[in-house]
Amino acid sequence: MRKLMFIVFVALLFIPACSSEQKTEDQKAFYTLGVNLNKQLLIFNLSPEELKYVQQGMSDASAGKKLAVDPNASMQRLGEIAKARMDKAAEKQKVPTKPF
Repeated sequence: MRKLMFIVFVALLFIPACSSEQKTEDQKAFYTLGVNLNKQLLIFNLSPEELKYVQQGMSDASAGKKLAVDPNASMQRLGEIAKARMDKAAEKQKVPTKPF
């Protein structure tokens, strides 16, 4: 779970700061990193509101600010959310398809 949190942290560092145009090879590589890290976040199916909290946590942590919550205290809950959302996604896939 800590690895996932690190991936989330790195991915969201780039969201507010990047322009939509990548010019250098490094910028293209970091953009690709963001795209790949987003794939890791898909299990959460984040709403725009939830994404704001993720971004705020990343911003505070990267700026060295005092964190609003203790991350260690919330790791268990984060795991529960991830499991519940993965289970929900799996249930949607089990819905039988209509025959042609």
